[in-house]
Amino acid sequence: MSHVHRGKFYIMSNKNFAIVSQLPYRPSADRDVHMLRDVFSRLGFDVVVHCDRTAVEMHAVITDSMCVCCLYCGM
Repeated sequence: MSHVHRGKFYIMSNKNFAIVSQLPYRPSADRDVHMLRDVFSRLGFDVVVHCDRTAVEMHAVITDSMCVCCLYCGM
């Protein structure tokens, strides 16, 4: 990894969900984002964080992306 600038790294972090989804609040979401941002910033990526996005909003970002990390409530 000899290049200083590697491009954008997108983090999708949903911690608050719509009531109809019945998914619980993710209290560790902020910590997860902080840790991922730190790691990928050190690797030379420009980190962009999107929080509490709908599926349509996430798809719009992911479509034009090379590297994405999605954080959600696993069931």
